[in-house]
Amino acid sequence: MNGTKCSDNFPSGRLGKTIFAFPGQGSSGPLPLSFLKTRLPVFREYVERAEYYLQIKGIYPDLCNLLNAAKISSPLEGQLFPFIFGVAAAQQFISYGITPDALLGHSIGEAAALVVAGLTDYEDTLRYISDRAAAISKIHGKGAMMFAAISEAEAIKLTADFMNLSIAAVNSPKSTVISGKLNELKKVEITMDKQNIRHKRIRVPFAAHSPMLNPVMDELLQISPPYVSGKAKFPIYSSLNRGLFSCDDACDPVWWGTHCRETVRFMDALLSIEKSAESNDLTFVEFGVHRTLAPGCIETLPHSKWHTAFAMSSYIPDKSR
Repeated sequence: MNGTKCSDNFPSGRLGKTIFAFPGQGSSGPLPLSFLKTRLPVFREYVERAEYYLQIKGIYPDLCNLLNAAKISSPLEGQLFPFIFGVAAAQQFISYGITPDALLGHSIGEAAALVVAGLTDYEDTLRYISDRAAAISKIHGKGAMMFAAISEAEAIKLTADFMNLSIAAVNSPKSTVISGKLNELKKVEITMDKQNIRHKRIRVPFAAHSPMLNPVMDELLQISPPYVSGKAKFPIYSSLNRGLFSCDDACDPVWWGTHCRETVRFMDALLSIEKSAESNDLTFVEFGVHRTLAPGCIETLPHSKWHTAFAMSSYIPDKSR
């Protein structure tokens, strides 16, 4: 679906220093939603737009409860939360006059980046996420994902004997995500324990970016991409493309279809930003509930500064004020 011709006519010259970053699944957490909606009018507008669209389309009945409690039990919930929160929070910042020089997304966070850039339509991206989640739900509960404090090369070596495991994400020189069949992943975890390698399961209800998605790939490739509603206002750096996003990809069903299957090259996107920047004094603002992207960025770009737009690490529903 394409209403406007794509354009890569970004401002010329070296990239400025303020980068908005959007995390993917696993970044959700409980929110004091009433508090935020009362004090942040633009944030409230985007949450209510999503709530209205999801209800009238019969997609999801209670968005406010999802954002309040962050109890993720389905692929749809896991993708709606970071997308809606990321878009709403970033648009609130922009309304304050805090303008990014570029945008960066991690997995489904790229969908948020495209909307904030003004390239794709907000509501139709919700439609796309719903269609994508419906396909992925067919493998819900099959497989798992795990963070490991090792390099990509080390992860490849550890998983070489397992056909149903893959490198899901490379976040930094020593931060890799492995995804795939659960029994195979458990065997790798045992090996890591013996080698004193730090690792942790990720709270995602399916094995994203792994061979476990192969049975639904044909269906994913048939889903219409989000409606392209305008020209991108900011450069977008893609973890799938390993660098600057081409607006033509926004109209490409293959790009979108393979998006949740291919490896997330977050480290490469960071290095591409550094190469394009006018200095190494970069400031990243992460639009997630927790600082899930910060460790990878700080390790990859040690001279950068990393801030979280909304830090909710100590928030407890119905208790925190």
